[in-house]
Amino acid sequence: MLVDQIFYKDKKLNGWWSVYYVPEEQREEFLEWAEPLPFQMCWHAQRSSKLRHRRTLLWAKPASTEQTIHERLYTMGYYDNLQTTFNIDISQTLGQPRLNMPGGEYA
Repeated sequence: MLVDQIFYKDKKLNGWWSVYYVPEEQREEFLEWAEPLPFQMCWHAQRSSKLRHRRTLLWAKPASTEQTIHERLYTMGYYDNLQTTFNIDISQTLGQPRLNMPGGEYA
């Protein structure tokens, strides 16, 4: 159910505590899940900030006249080799190359 959770060990109290990130739309479902669990404290932010959209590795200003490091690695075939070697998919992290990228594809 939860992807974002962290467990901490408190050496002074000789115990563990955990932190969960729960999106607002899953809050009720999480509280139902957590109800039978023994806990000492439950806190949530009243006015939490919105999550920022992270830029992909190939993001660059459209007017930029130079390639970024990630664009250069892309044109050299580094990311293709990385995906095939380790059998992973990084297309979401990589993103789409810009159309006017200096040097073109696989320069």
